[in-house]
Amino acid sequence: MDHGTRIEVSGWWPPGHGNANFVKTIASKPQKSVLDNLGRRYATLLRGDVGRVPVRMEVYPSTGSDPDPVVAFEHCVWGEERFVTDGRFGFVPAQIHFDEVIGATRRCAKDSSAVPTPANYCPQCNGQEFVTIEERVRGWVGIQRFDDTNNFGVDVIRNGRAILTGEQDAFFSREDDLGVRTREYPVDDQTGRIVGEVHLDHVPVDFLKQRFERDPTWTNAMEFIRGLSLMPTQWADAYVNESPISKLNQAYKRVRDYGRRAMYMGVWDPTKRKAVRISREVERDYYKRFLAREPGYYDDAEWWKHVEGADTPPPPLRVECETCHYQNLVDAAECDGCGALLQSKPCVSCAEDIPLLATSCPECGEDQARGSPVPWNCQFCGYTNSAEDLGCGQCALAIDAPHPASREALARLSQLDDELTKSGCRILLANGAQSDPLDIKVWGCSTELKPTWDGPAVPLALFKEPGVVEIFLDPTHPVFGDLQVKPVELVATEAALYLYELNRSLIGHKGHTISALTARILEGLWGDELSAGPEAVKAGITAFFDAVAERLRGCSEATDFYLDLRETQQQELATGIVNAGRMGDLTELLDSGGYLAYMPRRYFVDFFNNSPDAWFEHVWLVSLPDPDLVGNEVARRQRQAEVDFIGRCLGDCAALLGVGDAPAAEAIGRAHSALESLEARLR
Repeated sequence: MDHGTRIEVSGWWPPGHGNANFVKTIASKPQKSVLDNLGRRYATLLRGDVGRVPVRMEVYPSTGSDPDPVVAFEHCVWGEERFVTDGRFGFVPAQIHFDEVIGATRRCAKDSSAVPTPANYCPQCNGQEFVTIEERVRGWVGIQRFDDTNNFGVDVIRNGRAILTGEQDAFFSREDDLGVRTREYPVDDQTGRIVGEVHLDHVPVDFLKQRFERDPTWTNAMEFIRGLSLMPTQWADAYVNESPISKLNQAYKRVRDYGRRAMYMGVWDPTKRKAVRISREVERDYYKRFLAREPGYYDDAEWWKHVEGADTPPPPLRVECETCHYQNLVDAAECDGCGALLQSKPCVSCAEDIPLLATSCPECGEDQARGSPVPWNCQFCGYTNSAEDLGCGQCALAIDAPHPASREALARLSQLDDELTKSGCRILLANGAQSDPLDIKVWGCSTELKPTWDGPAVPLALFKEPGVVEIFLDPTHPVFGDLQVKPVELVATEAALYLYELNRSLIGHKGHTISALTARILEGLWGDELSAGPEAVKAGITAFFDAVAERLRGCSEATDFYLDLRETQQQELATGIVNAGRMGDLTELLDSGGYLAYMPRRYFVDFFNNSPDAWFEHVWLVSLPDPDLVGNEVARRQRQAEVDFIGRCLGDCAALLGVGDAPAAEAIGRAHSALESLEARLR
C-alpha cells in the first residue's frame, strides 16, 4: 500500500471471555464472504456517492499475502429513464430519488439525548447546551430487474455504513395500535422487487450499531418513505399515500403481466399467442453478466429488449442478402440494399440469372414470354394462365417460383427450432435392437402451411431422406392452441412413422407400432422436459390459483361468493387467513376479494360455476361465438361446453392439491393437462 490507513487488530478477548470466539468466527469465514459483506456495508463510501471521493478498501487474507480489493455492492435496478403509467399516480419512474429535510430535532450537546423544545435542560444529564439536527432523508428506491422470494428490500445507511441491508419489515409491513405487524408487500405473490438505499444520518443507533433506535425520528422517516399504509383500503378518507414506496407498489405490483405495462421481462409464445415469463435461467445468466459489468447487462439495454418485445408478436421473417447483409422481406426478388438477386430464374435465351418476375432479360433483351408459347397451369392453385402472364392470375404465384409448400420455399420463411431439433438419435426397436442414427430437424415457419391453394392449413410439412426427418412446423396452427396438442407430440409421431416404415420387416412383431415408437421417442429425446412430477405440478397449480385470485380481486362477485359460503366453509377460510397472520385485515380482505388468496383451492370450482361471466371478464381470454353470426342456441351450447370444460379442469387441479404425497400417475397427468389448458386461457 503506497498510502492510506492500514488497520491491524490485536489483543483480542482472552480465553473464557464471552466474546473469545468472535475472532475465530471471523477468521473461519471464506474470504469472499468477508469481501461481499464489506462491499454491501460500505457500498456508498466505496462508490463515492453524492460527490464524495471514493474510498479504497482492501483485505489481507493472511500475513505476507497480497490484499484483495473490496468491490462496492450495486443493486440491479432498471434505469432512471424507465417508467410505467399508473391510473392513480400517472408517470412512475423505475427509480425514485429524494433528498428532503422533513423536520428538526433538538438534542443535548453532551449525550445526544432528544430534548423537547420547551425544556431548558437535558432530561438525561441535566445539560443545558443543545444543538438542532435537521432530519434529512436522502437516497432512492426502485424496481429490481428480477423478482425474488428473498433478494429484495432496502439498505438503510448511517454515515456511510449500512446498518440494515435488504430491510423488508420496516418498509413493507404495517403495525397497528396493538403492535401487530401485517405484511403489505408483496401480497399478490411471494416474490418482491422493490429495493433501494436510504440514508438516515440523523437517526440514532444502538450501542453495537446493529439497529436503529425506533424513536420519533425513525417514525417520521418511515412515514416519509412508505407512508402510513401501502394498502388503499387502509387509507383514511381524503388520504392518498404518495410516498415513494407507495407509488412503486401501486404502479409495479401487477404479477404475471409481462412487458412494458408492469416492466417484467417476457417472451412472446406463438403457441399461446401471448407473452410468457422469461425463464429463471435467463434471469440468472443476465445477473451474472451484470455482476461482471458486461455492456448491455450492467446497464439494462439487453434486459429491456425482453420487456419491450414481450407482448409484441415477432416481426415478419427477413432474408439476409449475402452480398450486403441487408434484411429483406421474405418475398423480395431483389435486395433493397444493393440490388442483388434474391429470387431468380435463368434467361430463356442467354441463361443468365435474372429477376424472377422479369419480362425481359436485362443482359440480352430477350422477351421471357418466348419460353412459354402456350398457356400454363399454376402448380399451386391449378389456374390456367395465358402465355404472357409471368404471375398466376388467381394466387399471384410467379411462373418459375417454387410451390409455397416446397422445401425450397419454406426454408426462406423458417428458423431452426433448437429445442426440437435432435441429431444422431437411436431408438430402441421392438426386437431389442437400436435403430440407425436419425437426425430430426424442426423449423418454425412464419406463415401458415397450405399444401393446396384452396385447401385447409396443416400444422406441419414433412420432408424425408435417408437418416433425416425434416419438419416445417406452424406454431400458430389451431391444433397447438385451441386443441392443446404440443408440437413435440406431432414431431415424435412423424419420426415414429419414419422408423416404422424403415423397419417394415418388424411389422407383425409385438411392440412394433407407431404409438409404441412415439412413446419411446418422447421418453428418450424429451423425457426430462416433458416429465411432470407431483411436486412440480402442484407448484404450478398453486401459482395458477394465485394468479386467478389476483385477477378476481376487487370484483363484486367475490364478495357475494363469500356470503354464499356455508358457515363451516367460512370457518375454514378464516383459519387460512389466521395462519397467514392476516386476521387483523379480515374485513379489508372480505371487502376487496383479497381473501381469495387464502381460500381453499377447491372452492374456486364453485366460484366459477356460480359466476362464469365474472371469470370470462377478469380471468379468461376466450373467443366465444357471436350469437348474431351462429344463432342464439348454437352460441349458448358452445359457451356451455366451454364452461363445462373449464370447470372440469379446475376440479382436476384442485383435486391434485387435496391428495397426499403419492398421488396416482393418472391424477398427475390429468391435472397437468388441465393446468396447461387453463394457463392457455389466462388473460
